[in-house]
Formats: sequence, C-alpha cells, structure tokens
Amino acid sequence: MSVKSPSKAVRKRNPFFMPLQIGEDHPGVTYLRRATDIFKNWQNSGCAGLSNETFMACIQTIGAVLSLMEHLRVNHNVKYLLSGKIMSDPIEARFGMYRQSNGGNFFMSMKQLLLAEKKIGF
Repeated sequence: MSVKSPSKAVRKRNPFFMPLQIGEDHPGVTYLRRATDIFKNWQNSGCAGLSNETFMACIQTIGAVLSLMEHLRVNHNVKYLLSGKIMSDPIEARFGMYRQSNGGNFFMSMKQLLLAEKKIGF
C-alpha cells in the first residue's frame, strides 16, 4: 500500500511493489477483497484479537481503497493506483514537525502553527 512510483517494483526487484492495477481480475484487487473477508470472519468468530474499532477501521479502509479504485476505473479510465499517494503519512509527518517545533505541544494555537510553518520553511 505504500507504492508511490510505477517503477518501484523494477527498481526493488520485488513484484509486491507493483502499483494496484485497476480491474476485477487483478491479484492485488483479489487480495484486498480476501483481506476484507478475513477481517469480517475474524470479527464474527468471537476469537480474541483486535478491538471492534480496529476491525471496523481495517474493513472500512480496505473498502474505501476498493471503492476509490472502482470510481477511478469507471469515471476517469485510470489504469493503476499509486496507493502511497493517498496515504496520510506525509500529513502526519508535517504535523509532527509542527508539534516538535513547539516543544512537543500536541494542542497548539493557530499562531503557533503559523510560526512553526515559518520555522520549517518548506
């Protein structure tokens, strides 16, 4: 899910870094559908494991990626999805820099955020 370049699989010599090809018969799509079923079955089994919130987060996240892929295929004729482009890691990293520049303060004012942005200077 962290593929940001269509050529990453070639550079890393690892087929798991291939972009998700949008289509019903692609192995990546099949894998995501199976993963959703596994999480649903695990949650319904009552076996020890994850909390209900974590189960729902996993199921909804995978479902959202599948829905996005379907939307892109039908409405925009997109051939593949670079899933690393839609992840929130860069946003979280940016807010982490803001917090650290304000002494590790989690709750900052807008003024502090703007000062942190000025310090970082990207």
